[in-house]
Amino acid sequence: MKGGYCSASVRGAGPRVGHSVPTVGLRIAARSRPVCRGTQYPLVAAEAIRFGMPSSVTWCGAGRHRPARGGSSSPSGGDGSDAAAAAAVISPVVGSDALNTLFGRLEVKLKGVVDASIDDKNKEQLAIDGPLSKLMRTVFTEELDALAQRQPSAAVVKADLVKSVTAAVVHVLRTTPQVRSPDQMNKEELHDAVNKALETKLLRDQHPKVLNRRTFAVGADPLTKKDVLTISFPAASKTRATYSNEQFSKIVTVIVHEVYERNALIQVEKRPTVFRNKTRLLVRHMDRIDRAADAVTHSALHDGRSETRKLFWKPFAIYLSRPGASMQLSKPDAVAPTLGAGTNSDYFAVLCKTRATTTGAVPEDDGTAELDSDDPLDGVHVVVGSACLYVIAELFLQAFVRATRPFDAEAVNSVACNLRDILLDTDRSWTTMSLKAAELLPGSCAWALLCPLKDGRDALEKEVQTLLPTERQAVMAQAAHRGS
Repeated sequence: MKGGYCSASVRGAGPRVGHSVPTVGLRIAARSRPVCRGTQYPLVAAEAIRFGMPSSVTWCGAGRHRPARGGSSSPSGGDGSDAAAAAAVISPVVGSDALNTLFGRLEVKLKGVVDASIDDKNKEQLAIDGPLSKLMRTVFTEELDALAQRQPSAAVVKADLVKSVTAAVVHVLRTTPQVRSPDQMNKEELHDAVNKALETKLLRDQHPKVLNRRTFAVGADPLTKKDVLTISFPAASKTRATYSNEQFSKIVTVIVHEVYERNALIQVEKRPTVFRNKTRLLVRHMDRIDRAADAVTHSALHDGRSETRKLFWKPFAIYLSRPGASMQLSKPDAVAPTLGAGTNSDYFAVLCKTRATTTGAVPEDDGTAELDSDDPLDGVHVVVGSACLYVIAELFLQAFVRATRPFDAEAVNSVACNLRDILLDTDRSWTTMSLKAAELLPGSCAWALLCPLKDGRDALEKEVQTLLPTERQAVMAQAAHRGS
C-alpha cells in the first residue's frame, strides 16, 4: 500500500525524536522496531500535549522519514524477508477502513478510561478531539509497528491493538504532568504558573532600577509634598484610595512592564508558557494574566518592609519618640551639598542623644535619682553620638530592595531631604499612631506607615538604650578621672 509519512519533530529535555505517523495509509518499513514502552512514552506524551498544535509539526513529503530510534534497515538476524512477511500479516488491518475502525474503537474505550483515570482539571485539555488524539495516533502507530515485528496473525492484531494502545496512553497520562494553557487554568492554577514564571531574582533585578526612577520622580513633584518614604509602604488593603497605595501600584506596574519588555527579547519558544504572548503591559486593558502578575509582584515586594522599618526606627525615629532622647541638626545653617556629595556633609549631619543603661531598661523619669552603689556603670547614662541622614537614606533604600547596589544620587538625596524635613517638623503625633490608623490616611506624609509594631519597637529601643562596650569604657574612664 502506498502511503506518506509525517515526521513530528518535538522539542524536549532529551534528544530530538522523530515519530512516524501515516498521512494516508501506513507503510511498514523493512526495519527493526523495538517495542515502544516504558520511559519513551512520557517524552512522547509531554511533547504531544505541549506542542499539539500544527505549528509544532514539521511535515515531510511522502516517503521521507528518519530511521526508527535504535533501528536498522533490516530486522535483527534477517535479510529483510521477515519484515516483508510482517507487512503481509498486518496488511489486512492497516487498510484505511480497518485503521479507522480500530481507531474508532480506541476512542470509545479511551473516553471511559480517561474519565476514570485522569483528574477533572485535566479532562478539558485532554479532549479526545484535541492533543490526546494526536498522542493516540502516534502511540497507535508505534504499537502497530511493534506488533508487526512479532509477526502475529491478523486476529491477534485486532484483539490486542486497542488494549495495548489504551494501556500505553493511560500510562502516559498518569505519569506525565499536564501542561494547560492560561485560558484553561482556574484562578489558583494561573496564580501558581505566574508565580513560578516571576522568579524572585527576576523581580529583585528590576526592583532597584524602578524604585530608583520613581523615588527621583516623586521627590521632584511638589504635589506629593516630596514624600518618597511611604511610596513603598502600601496599606494592607489594596482597594483603599490612599497615597501610598497609588504610588506603590505604579512601582508594581512598571516592574511588570519591564519584565514583559525583557520577555520580548527572548525567543518565543523559550519564554515561560504563561507569558508566551506578553511583550508589554497595557494598563487600561489588563487581562487575567496581567492581574495575576500584578498580584504576585505586589506580594513579593513586601519582603523588604520589615528591615526597612527597623532602619527607619532604630537610627532615626527612636530619637524623636523616646523620653530623654533627641536628634538635632549639627549645623542648621549649612548649605545643601551638590548631588553626590551628601555623605558626611554638614547639611545632613545630626547629633543624637539618648539615655542608656547596662541592661537596656530605662525608667520613664529623668533617671537622676541617687543610687546606693559604688559601681560607676549602675544607673542611667546620657550617650551622645553623631550620624548622617544621607547615609541612613542610602541604607533605607538598599534594605527595601534587599540589595547593596548603589542608588543614583538624585534618589538618595530625595530620601535624605525627606528625613531632614521630618526632623525639622514639630508634629510628632505619628510616633504614637497605630499602623491601622495610618493606613486609613488618604494623603501623603503618613509617617506611621514606616514604624514597626510595638513588639518590634521595644526590641529596637532596648538595643539603642544598652551601653555598648566602648561606652562602658568611657563611663569607667570618667569615673577614674573624677576619683583621681
